[in-house]
Amino acid sequence: MLGNTPIATWLLYLLAVTVLAGLVVLLIILLAKPNTQRAIRRALKKISYDSVYSVSLDLGGEHFAYFDYIAVIDGGFLVIDLKDYAGHIFAADKIDMWTQIQNRKSYQFVNPTFELQNKIELLKLKLQHHHITGIVVFTDHADFPKGQPDNVLLVKELRQCFKRHHKKCADKGLWADWLAFKKLEHLKHIK
Repeated sequence: MLGNTPIATWLLYLLAVTVLAGLVVLLIILLAKPNTQRAIRRALKKISYDSVYSVSLDLGGEHFAYFDYIAVIDGGFLVIDLKDYAGHIFAADKIDMWTQIQNRKSYQFVNPTFELQNKIELLKLKLQHHHITGIVVFTDHADFPKGQPDNVLLVKELRQCFKRHHKKCADKGLWADWLAFKKLEHLKHIK
């Protein structure tokens, strides 16, 4: 046992410095990594009048619809489905399965625009008198070598495609329906 010898004190200091250096490196990695959720929320503040995220809409019985983001924009509402895929994405509007290629491996997934259309139709049941549109947003770690399908954007393209024209929503009916929608007991935030 080393006790309070100079070697024990030196080892304790070495351990403390190593742990501290590891924490600093971890913090740098976390801060340097782009936060997609934060980037989308920043973009939504620029293009929308208000938004909700990570919400579940009770459709009755045991049926729910999950929404990544719903925002009120000029002319109606915007549904955003976020997809966190990296690598090359090969996709087209009408094909059922899309392909992701990452690290020389190929993965298939269901065309997310089909699910998006279903969500838009479900939301129209609650917000009947307004235009509802939707987009699938991929993180900036993805690219589309053969072209992006309609209604598909990268996070960095979100602000370029939508513009907010006023500081406050000019359509009073739209705004009133949005506020009522946010108060629905069927709308639950998921943390």
